[in-house]
Amino acid sequence: MTRTVSSSSRIRFPVGLKVSSLPCSIRGSVSCFIASRTRPSRMPKISSVPFGQGFKDMSTPTKELMKLALEGRIAHGGLPVLSWMMDNIHVRTDPAGNIKPDKEKSTEKIDGAVAMIMVLDKCIRNKGAQEQS
Repeated sequence: MTRTVSSSSRIRFPVGLKVSSLPCSIRGSVSCFIASRTRPSRMPKISSVPFGQGFKDMSTPTKELMKLALEGRIAHGGLPVLSWMMDNIHVRTDPAGNIKPDKEKSTEKIDGAVAMIMVLDKCIRNKGAQEQS
């Protein structure tokens, strides 16, 4: 069963989605370790997957998020803090054309937007894995 957050042309979130792992910043590896082990007993175990914050790891999902946003296909339920964080992002480009969010040059907090980029990368990778099986 799927519940539509917005119009049918937007991304849909499945009801009862089962999450087995979440990306976690390599720089925050201690917090990843703690987060993966401190949870209420009724919650399923969720593993953390290290995720780099450099151009190599961030470029593809950042470009995809920009594309989805420009197409109006990001439906997040009107969360004002996430909208604010998305508006705060400044993107840095390397000589090879790779991009990533630049926390230092961004106007305010962007943590939620960066988390969205990291999760989007996991979704992109899982979609490829599902298509191959």
